[in-house]
Amino acid sequence: MLALLVASAAVAGTAGVAAQDDGGPPAPPAAYYGDLTLDGDPAPAGVEVTAYIDGEERGSYLTAEEGSYGSSSALEESLTVRGEPGEEGATVEFTVNGQPVDATVEWESGAVENVDLAASASGDPPGDGGDGSDGSDGSDGSDGSDGSDGSDGAAPGGSDGSDGSDGGSTGGTQAAGSGPSPSGSTAQTVDGTVESVDSGEWAVSVSADSVDADATVEADLGDALATDAASVEGVDVTVDEDVAEFGLSVRQLGSGEAADRVGELGGATPVSYLEFEPDGFESASVAESEFSFTVDESALPDGASPEHVSLYRFDDGWNPVPTAYNGDGEYVATAEGFSVFAVGAAESGVGVAAASLESDTIAPGELAAVSATVENTGDAEGTAAVTLRVDGETVDEREVTVGPDESREVTFTPRFDETGDYSIAVGDETAGDLTVESTESSSAEGDESEESDESGAETADAGGSGDGVAAEAFGIDPLAIGGVLALALVVGGALALRRR
Repeated sequence: MLALLVASAAVAGTAGVAAQDDGGPPAPPAAYYGDLTLDGDPAPAGVEVTAYIDGEERGSYLTAEEGSYGSSSALEESLTVRGEPGEEGATVEFTVNGQPVDATVEWESGAVENVDLAASASGDPPGDGGDGSDGSDGSDGSDGSDGSDGSDGAAPGGSDGSDGSDGGSTGGTQAAGSGPSPSGSTAQTVDGTVESVDSGEWAVSVSADSVDADATVEADLGDALATDAASVEGVDVTVDEDVAEFGLSVRQLGSGEAADRVGELGGATPVSYLEFEPDGFESASVAESEFSFTVDESALPDGASPEHVSLYRFDDGWNPVPTAYNGDGEYVATAEGFSVFAVGAAESGVGVAAASLESDTIAPGELAAVSATVENTGDAEGTAAVTLRVDGETVDEREVTVGPDESREVTFTPRFDETGDYSIAVGDETAGDLTVESTESSSAEGDESEESDESGAETADAGGSGDGVAAEAFGIDPLAIGGVLALALVVGGALALRRR
C-alpha cells in the first residue's frame, strides 16, 4: 500500500511538471530588493530598475524611496521577475535607468532575494579632467611649458584631461573653458555666450567665435525657457566643420503656432514646443546636440509616468529622439540637427477589452473564476487599475501594467457565500450572470421526487388505477382472505380424519 502511494505521488509530480511544460499555470515569479546607488550615492526616488533574462525584459520597478528598491516584506511591492518553463537557474541581469549594472542572480521561481545594485548615472557626461595650465605667454619668443595632464574623469568612460597647449607667440587658440568633450574625445569645448533677447520673436541667443570642427559649444540656458510644465536648461552642440561665427536662436512655441507650422505632435501628449534655428552654420553641420531639460510630473496626462516622456524632433514628421530619464524629473536627450522640437509624454491606452465567467453556476462558498483581457492600444507602456464589480459594486481591484500594443490576461477568484443571482463585470466589460445555488437543496428536491415516485408505485400496486385489484374495507386484500379460509379447511379436514 505504501509503495502504491509513493508511486502515485511520483506520477502526480511528473504530471505537474509536464503540465507546466505544456503551457499549464505559470510558475510564481521571483522577487528582488536591495540597496540602490548611482555613482556611489544613494539613488533618488523615481529611478527605474529593469530585469532581463536572455535579453528579454521580464519586470521593472520604479523606486519610491531614496537609496533602495523593493522590499523583503510580502506585503510591500518588489521587483517581480517572471520566468518561463525550463528557465530555473537562468541568469537575471539588471539595468538602472537603462544603464547595465554588474550584479546578476540566478532565477528561481518564488524566490525573494536581496540584490544590491550600483550603477552610473545615465546621461551624465564623463567627468572632465582639469584643464592643463597654459604655457607662459610666448611674447618673449620662448615656448611656454606644457600644461600638466588633467585628472582622470570620475565616471566610467571619462577621458584624461588634455594636455595644456604649448606656449608660443600666440598662446592657445580656443576660448577659456576649453577641455575634453562629453564624448570623451580630445576635442575641445567652448562656452557659448547666452543672452536673453528683449525684442523680436526669439527668447534666447547662443553665440561663440571660431569653433573648430569636432568642438562642442556648451550653453547653460538657465531658466530663460522655463514654463510651469517644462524647462530646457542646457544645450551642447558638436559641429563637424569649422564655424567662424556660431549662433543659435531658441524660443518657445505655442501649441497653436506649432500646429500651424509643422502639425500637432502625434502619438503623445505635448508638454511644450521649442524651435532652434542655427545662424552661421547649417543644421546639417551638427554632429550631435545634447539637450538637458526638466518636466513637472503634474503636467503629465493621466496614466503617464515620467518614463513616458521623450523629446521629439520634427523632420519630415515627428520622431522621438533618444531620451534618458535621470530621476527627479530630469532628462537628457540627443539629436542630430535643429528644427522644431516637442517635449511630450507618450500615451498609453490600457483598458479591459473582454471579460468572461469560467462557470455560470457555483455552490455557496465556492470560488468563481472571472477572466479579463487587458490590452494597451497606446504607444507607451501603461498601468491601469482593473476593477471587479459585482452588481455594480467594486469588490476587488488590481494594478495591471501592459506594454504598447500588447495584452495580458487577468483572473479574479471571488468567493460567494450567499445563494442568489449576481451580475459580474470587469471594468466596463460584462462577464455574465452568476448563479449561486445550494447543492443540498437540489439534492433534497431530487429525494422528494424519488419518494413521491415510490409512493405512487405503492399506491398503484395496492389498488390504484391500472391492473391492480381494488382494496376492500380496512385495506384487506380478498385474495389474502381466501388463502386463510383454504388453510382453515385443510386443517379442519385433517383433524376430522384423525378422529375417525
